[in-house]
Amino acid sequence: MKNQYSIIRSVEVALILIVFTIKLPLESADILYVTTTDNTIICYDTTGYDGNAIANTKSVFANTNLFNPQAIGFDTVGNFYASNSNNTISKFNQSGIFQSSISANLNGPLGLAFDFSNNLYVANYNGNNISKYDSFGNYLANVNSNGPSALSFDSTGKLYVANSVGSTLSIFNTSGVFQLVNTLGGFHLDNPLGIAFDSKGNIYVSNFGHGPPSIAKNTVSKFNSAGIYLGNLSSGLINPLGIAIDSMDNIYVVNKGNTISKFDSSGGYLTSWTTGSSYSDHITFKPFVVPECSTVIMSIITLGLIAYLVQRGKWYIKGAC
Repeated sequence: MKNQYSIIRSVEVALILIVFTIKLPLESADILYVTTTDNTIICYDTTGYDGNAIANTKSVFANTNLFNPQAIGFDTVGNFYASNSNNTISKFNQSGIFQSSISANLNGPLGLAFDFSNNLYVANYNGNNISKYDSFGNYLANVNSNGPSALSFDSTGKLYVANSVGSTLSIFNTSGVFQLVNTLGGFHLDNPLGIAFDSKGNIYVSNFGHGPPSIAKNTVSKFNSAGIYLGNLSSGLINPLGIAIDSMDNIYVVNKGNTISKFDSSGGYLTSWTTGSSYSDHITFKPFVVPECSTVIMSIITLGLIAYLVQRGKWYIKGAC
């Protein structure tokens, strides 16, 4: 009986260990982060469908290292970065504690994106280029672009760049050196300021619009992964800025001023809410954080331990009977 009890307790401990080993690195994919002009970042739990209910989940992150933040990006381990209007990028850990800043080769930084190797890419709107940094913040390279405002990687690792000047999307292969592989343009884009991908690989681009009316102004254009235009969203949109898509493929668009509009995966308007008196620029979701290799290995070892203990437990039980 003592052996059986020891086996049961060991299995319990192993189960608890694996639950914590696997679960702790994961974060909700439905927490929406919104940059504001009052040096704060607002967070919302967007799991509800009512705008007022979403608005009531509001929490505010403030830090002296935020300077009119323009955009937010998350690296592969859950740290988040904010591009600031004073030509810096601030890095915070998962607990919101300031870590470091980047300032080299920045000129009007807006959109941020990370590749699979945790390299950071920055859209320098005023500098008309995209800067690349390693995971330690060291400057690596840049490539010219025409008033880049937003960046996003697709599932194959290609970098999509929204160019405000000229109203185009540039697509780069970033393995090794920057290589332009395609450009999307035409009358379905008008001063694009946001890019997002749904789970099917479709591309959504928010069109702020320049001056005169156009087909694309005040819309979100949708393209498939081949760049073929599929239609647009327009209900309730006024000079749309940032765009983000949640784990259910619902679409969120921040409008000039202080409202956010929510659409379902088919483009149907669902609801909207106000962010308060401050001006909002960019939105993004905190992605699921993939466990590091050491975490995965530990999980495998723990599973093996459980299997071993259960097998020995069966042997002891048979022997006792």
